Amino acid sequence: MSNADTLRRVFALMDAHDLAPIRDLLAPGFTAVISGGPPMTADEWEGMGQMMFAAFPDATHTIDEIIEVDDRVVLRGRFAGTHTGEFMGMPPTGKQVSITFMNFDRFVGDKLVEHRGEADMVGLMQQLGAMPAAA
Repeated sequence: MSNADTLRRVFALMDAHDLAPIRDLLAPGFTAVISGGPPMTADEWEGMGQMMFAAFPDATHTIDEIIEVDDRVVLRGRFAGTHTGEFMGMPPTGKQVSITFMNFDRFVGDKLVEHRGEADMVGLMQQLGAMPAAA
């Protein structure tokens, strides 16, 4: 399985809310950094995934483009779902959201060791009504 295929598997498992098997795809010492936040362990990254799917239980990821070079994979995609659970202290709005994201991932052997993701969090908060839309 290529590293790009491994990432496709990670997203398929996330969308199925089957997070436990993802651990088998992670290297010891795995770290994740999302949108400039502090580095997360595998446990913290899984917790963030659980929080997102509690807030957006029908959420799905669409992979628009994936490029693999040596031990690196760049992935561009979209996250979409309906806000029916609490999100960062915000009660459910029932609004459907769709945001873009990019991931920059590094592998050691066939295991994901470093995940860096950038997501349109401003766009998400605007769609939820927590921030004014740009003029």
